[in-house]
Amino acid sequence: MALRVFRLLRPSIPSFHVSLMVHSPLIMILRVLIVVFRPLIASFRVSFVVVRPLIGVMIIIRTVGVHFSCYNAKTY
Repeated sequence: MALRVFRLLRPSIPSFHVSLMVHSPLIMILRVLIVVFRPLIASFRVSFVVVRPLIGVMIIIRTVGVHFSCYNAKTY
């Protein structure tokens, strides 16, 4: 019985949800902001994943370069 009532009410739930989204300007503004900022957040994540190892490699190269320069200074 409860399943039958839910099936009768189910078509009215999405229409109410859509009408709420259409008539509420705050929700529409939030949807626009999400659509605009989602690619920016995704690109920031990708750039962070790419840039972080590069920064680590640069620090390692600089550290190794400092060690070699000290070694060369001591040998001469």
